[in-house]
Amino acid sequence: MKYFLQVCVLLLCLSGSAYAGYLEILYVDANVGAAAGGHVGLKLDDDVFHYQFYPDERFLLVRESWEPFKLVYNRLRNRTIYAAGWSVPDDVSARIRSHFTAALASQNNDFSRYRFLLEQKQMLAGLDSGLLEVSVRGLGFFEVAEKTSAPPKILRSRIVAALGQDYLSEKREAIAAGLQNVLATLHEGRHEAGKLIEIVRRISDLRKKQAAYDILNDGAGLLSSARVVGMDEKLSQQALDNLNHAFSRRFQVLVRLLNSERSDAGEAILIEAARCLALIESLRSKTLITLDPYSEDAVEKPFDPENPEMQHYLHTLSGLLKRRCLLLLDSGANGTGAARDYHYLQLENVNGRLAEIGRAVSEGQWIRLSPEMMMPGRKRTLRTGVPPLEKNALDSALFSIDQDLSALEQNLAEKYRYALIARNCVTELLKNLNSSFSNKEAAEKFLGGWIDPIKDRVAVPHDFFYKASVSYRIEQVTRYPSRRLMQVEAMQAKSSAAAVWLREGNTVSTTLYKRRIEDSPFLFFTDDVGWPRPILGLANLLWSAGHGLAGIVRLPVEGMDPVRQAARGMFYSLPELVFFNIRKGTYLYDTVYQGGHEL
Repeated sequence: MKYFLQVCVLLLCLSGSAYAGYLEILYVDANVGAAAGGHVGLKLDDDVFHYQFYPDERFLLVRESWEPFKLVYNRLRNRTIYAAGWSVPDDVSARIRSHFTAALASQNNDFSRYRFLLEQKQMLAGLDSGLLEVSVRGLGFFEVAEKTSAPPKILRSRIVAALGQDYLSEKREAIAAGLQNVLATLHEGRHEAGKLIEIVRRISDLRKKQAAYDILNDGAGLLSSARVVGMDEKLSQQALDNLNHAFSRRFQVLVRLLNSERSDAGEAILIEAARCLALIESLRSKTLITLDPYSEDAVEKPFDPENPEMQHYLHTLSGLLKRRCLLLLDSGANGTGAARDYHYLQLENVNGRLAEIGRAVSEGQWIRLSPEMMMPGRKRTLRTGVPPLEKNALDSALFSIDQDLSALEQNLAEKYRYALIARNCVTELLKNLNSSFSNKEAAEKFLGGWIDPIKDRVAVPHDFFYKASVSYRIEQVTRYPSRRLMQVEAMQAKSSAAAVWLREGNTVSTTLYKRRIEDSPFLFFTDDVGWPRPILGLANLLWSAGHGLAGIVRLPVEGMDPVRQAARGMFYSLPELVFFNIRKGTYLYDTVYQGGHEL
């Protein structure tokens, strides 16, 4: 496949089967904004699978670790999580995990195809001015001028021992000759659109391969900015042994790629070579060093490192990531080759996120975000001068690419759209869970029951969680109280419950919550009361209405924002009149870890 780099690592998970057989359906209580309907997820071991809605209107499956997931939803978004869990055989757990992983791989493949077509279009457009530009993933990790450091020498000596003294130089010469031949065919008369696109693809593949062999032949090292160090402390002998196993595996993959006749192996060679260099440096320094996993277009968010709450959040998240990193280091030798490949990708992601927090706090006022699993692949563009092509042929090829792009855009928009009832976090999660089994009978055997998202009309998170609790073979329901409720319950255990509620049950006297514009104006918390909820909801409605009238008076000075927020406050007060609570208050920095919205 052309998109080997973007897809293969996710597919590697499919062969793993050594997972604990415990499955949990998660229900995250409602709150303001996109969370008004609640949210659901599926938890397997440390992994949580769930769907999120992104600003570019993509509705995508996401996998993330449990502790960061809980940190965001429990602490920052102030929402209670309920987990209904039951035991399943290990092979069933692995089957479900593999099916969701395959869905992630398919999703990634779709968007990789789109990026590939964009790359082709950019290369074709450059030919109009006599310039062929090839963007090479992985090449941006290397410092071409760095040729004397020990890691490149060690790596090159290992390659020579495995493949022979002249292997790299002979391959480089063969690739250069092949590239010249293909460039020559580019100007042998007029080509049809399909033929021209194929020639440009071959040039791109050869140029990327040439770049890879140039790097290995010249002994280039890693750029300092390409390396990330999440933990400063020296590694244990167990961790070093596991990193040595990881190096053996990465080098094995590199040699296989160098031996391969694949035309599109250039970028994969570069990334595996960069990984090998990072592992060599780790083993020499006895400190974990991995490649920077963030892409050039990663979203950057500003933050205030002097804010105590932000410091506390980043400190907590760093602790979670560090523990995860140590766990991955200690278990690095487990599993098959394919499972170890994915294990190392996880290590790169966790260490990269940990290093990003440290860098952001010490160096600047912004932090890079990526809620999805990242594949290291820093780019660099190579430029080659070519005689300008005949305009009609080029226009025809560009028109063909534009048609493919337009068709793919429509397909992706339809395939990854969000629909309130027909395609939301409940329906898609349930469809994936059901299709993990060959038929309804197999699902009933291992899950204890069957829920059909269409026939059973399950689209609301709370309704789905209730049906799951009574349909599946649930052994235990665990409650993880929201940040405010956990603090209130701790206070009530030491003092009068009534006194605590009188102080903490409103936004005026509370010591646990600071009023935020994003939450809309309200007076009373109603998530921890029963029969008084309609009365308190009416008070909240009047409170918001009062803010709205004040906003109208200040309209010439403050604009419409206060009026809009007051209207939102009235809206979120209405469910309280019929005993239902949505608004609970939120805390800062809910976008530092995650980039999407759950729906």
